[in-house]
Amino acid sequence: PLTNISSEDGKLKTEEYEGRTAIFSGKESEYLQFTVDVPETGMYELVLDYYLVPGESDRGKRILYIDGEIPFEECSGITIFRYFRDAGEPVVNSVGDETRPAQEEIPGWRTQALEDTTGLYVQPFTFALEKGKHTIQLIYNKMDMYISGIRLEAPREVKSYAEVYAEYQANGYKEVEVEKTVFQAELNTLEKNDIILRRDNDGDPLVEPASSKNRKMNIIGGNRWRQGNQAITWEFEVPEDGLYKIAMYVKQNYNDGIPSYRQIAIDGTVPFEELLEYQFDYETR
Repeated sequence: PLTNISSEDGKLKTEEYEGRTAIFSGKESEYLQFTVDVPETGMYELVLDYYLVPGESDRGKRILYIDGEIPFEECSGITIFRYFRDAGEPVVNSVGDETRPAQEEIPGWRTQALEDTTGLYVQPFTFALEKGKHTIQLIYNKMDMYISGIRLEAPREVKSYAEVYAEYQANGYKEVEVEKTVFQAELNTLEKNDIILRRDNDGDPLVEPASSKNRKMNIIGGNRWRQGNQAITWEFEVPEDGLYKIAMYVKQNYNDGIPSYRQIAIDGTVPFEELLEYQFDYETR
């Protein structure tokens, strides 16, 4: 419960913020601390419901202590993400080239399991806790935020595609017979968790729309999308229930021969193990 969370000044007062009862985690309170009674020995994830105070482009950062110690090195700089979107459409300048739209923050409540900032590990951190009481501290490092919930949860099992496909068959799911739906990735972006992830230009004649005469903002990602845990989210509609294929039109010509990897989630959940770190091979086209 939020009423059990304290700082170095004692118990924190709850307050109403953007529709939820929350506590404030700011620079004035060096840390948040609470004690949890773990019901059984095992592996746990630590999950936050948070709202980063708007007005900044920087991410939040916290340091995690459990029972007075940092569990492992990566807990010394845990990133809490903000989300952004285009503030409008590209503007055509005097010579006919499109210019990038400005970015705006999407404020709101978010849920995030604590995870590795660099993206080297494909699933959130798990913490080995023995049955009984444990003290957890979140030390302030960067950016104020409100917290409406802190939870220890059992790690989610991600099944293999073979297992998931067998469940599809057992449930009688059928492949749909519908027209192919095509959308431009740079136009249908719902949100990004890094302000530098913006539309860009590629002059390759195979890119739609082509940019042969004038510069068009016809791709998203590229060299800007090279850091761990940077995420882009798209939104689309399907006409009916059933089994679909998803195809992506991509170019991955960075790092000379080395593949890139992306985690692919649908509605916030990775559907099967093979999408935890999906490989995109190097190709200059």
